Amino acid sequence: YITVADFSFYEMMNNIEWLFPDLASNFPKLMALRNRVYSLDCIRQYENSNSSVKIFNPVFFFNNLQEKRKMDIEAK
Repeated sequence: YITVADFSFYEMMNNIEWLFPDLASNFPKLMALRNRVYSLDCIRQYENSNSSVKIFNPVFFFNNLQEKRKMDIEAK
């Protein structure tokens, strides 16, 4: 089974890894725990399904923000 704390930790580490990849690599045990949560069938299935919430995910927001900034810089 998975707890709310497990899933929250998993989401937090995903966001930290995306935003600060160098920082995340300094914590291999935390990343290993995140990977163990992801290895659960229910999490993998959810993440790869159409039901997974991506639009409210900070990573989705920052990906779009980063792309917009790149386009703004190129337009100058």
